[in-house]
Amino acid sequence: MLRRSLIAGGSFLVTFGAFGILSYRYMRKPTAAIESNPQPDSTVQALPNEVPQFPAINAAEHIRMYFERHYGICNLLKEEVALLTYFFKNSWSTPESSARIAQNPDDMIDPEIKRALARRQCLFLFIEGTIRGYDTFTRAQPDDDKLTLDSFLFFSRLIKKVSTGEFYFLLRASCFLAKSDTAETLFKENIPYVVVPADSEKFLTVTIRECPFIYPVFNDWPKYLSRLMQFVYLPDTHARHMLYTEGGDNMFAELRKRILDKTMTRDLFDLWLCRWILNIAGFRGHENPAGSVYLTRKTARHLRMLITELNIFYKHPNHDVLAGYLCRRGEELGVTSKYLSHLGALMRLGTKKEGEALQQWFDSLPAKRRLALEEQYAASVKRMKVTPTYEPAVLDNLLALGCRIAEAADIYSVIRSNAFAQYHQEEPLSFREAARKENLLPLIEAYRANQTLELTVTFAANGSFVPSLAAPKRTFACALS
Repeated sequence: MLRRSLIAGGSFLVTFGAFGILSYRYMRKPTAAIESNPQPDSTVQALPNEVPQFPAINAAEHIRMYFERHYGICNLLKEEVALLTYFFKNSWSTPESSARIAQNPDDMIDPEIKRALARRQCLFLFIEGTIRGYDTFTRAQPDDDKLTLDSFLFFSRLIKKVSTGEFYFLLRASCFLAKSDTAETLFKENIPYVVVPADSEKFLTVTIRECPFIYPVFNDWPKYLSRLMQFVYLPDTHARHMLYTEGGDNMFAELRKRILDKTMTRDLFDLWLCRWILNIAGFRGHENPAGSVYLTRKTARHLRMLITELNIFYKHPNHDVLAGYLCRRGEELGVTSKYLSHLGALMRLGTKKEGEALQQWFDSLPAKRRLALEEQYAASVKRMKVTPTYEPAVLDNLLALGCRIAEAADIYSVIRSNAFAQYHQEEPLSFREAARKENLLPLIEAYRANQTLELTVTFAANGSFVPSLAAPKRTFACALS
């Protein structure tokens, strides 16, 4: 058992918990003690939102039961449990779910809770950094795309380097933060003069800067630790957007500013980076609680490319991260332009065969259209101020619906041209509704029948839009060949 000083009135305790995983716990003065394994109802103050169909069990107890089913003895902090209960107020909790719960108790748990706990487990597995931890981490991954041990240990070394002293608490707390109905209500009550951001990442950035106390995980934290958390949630620095080249130079502007004015030390830069490694590792964690579903061999290969460019960027802040990263992705795919490298990154492609299909589609287009697509992308890289959201989901779902790479690229390029030509709002352009399969199916059918799409784009106030085939207003026609 190792104990060392952290901040006034506290110390840092390291123990081995279930399955040999390192367990870290902050020990405060007796008056502000934090229990790592609180007892039901006596120590955890759950929100007053009892689940209608199971009135005898509160939200906190459902979370503990889910944790124990999948991760062993529940050693969550009471503040972490309290924050997770925020998601029990989400609209998905309805009486209709009771029939499913009788078959599967996990249906009681909101996907955001599952993702948070997946991130938290990935943090502990990286800190453990053993073969057993690697086996657990990759248990749900397909054999042909399983994360390599070398990559697992690479990320483990980064996380362990950052997870010392007070930074551990910042990294651990980041696992549990997400936008929720309850957090939005508290936001409105505490800063009514600020419009609630529709984008979840922007919401976290604003709340951590303006009112971090709405999140129970910050209870009793000294103010300077809350201020350090702002570096973990810098505005417009979304590493998954960087990974899939969803934005332009704007994605790196805030980081560059902080590095140049020397307010972001290398340790803080690594803390920001490790938060995103955990975010990516826990992405889609609601699909399977076993290890990481998303940080597979291919994703890790691309993430390590990005980290290489970011390391150069920290030493040389004027380095063009996006250009360097696109060059690496282009070499992997064997394509001939930055636009195709970008499109391949959006489509999450990673082989020469996939790159060849993308290149053949592009070469089949008229020269005028090829030039227009390349110029549009080059201009957007420089002019884009806010990164669109859910853009890769359009391509993901087109491919999932049976489109070939060429078909998906064709249909997506028309949707994007329509949207960007007509969008002039402050909120980020959101492809969330456009990416829904029920909205894409009619476009696929029309494309296959006519090889031409005539789309109408209908925008909502939050920046989302729906493309449709027939509407009398705002029609934009684009031939695909």
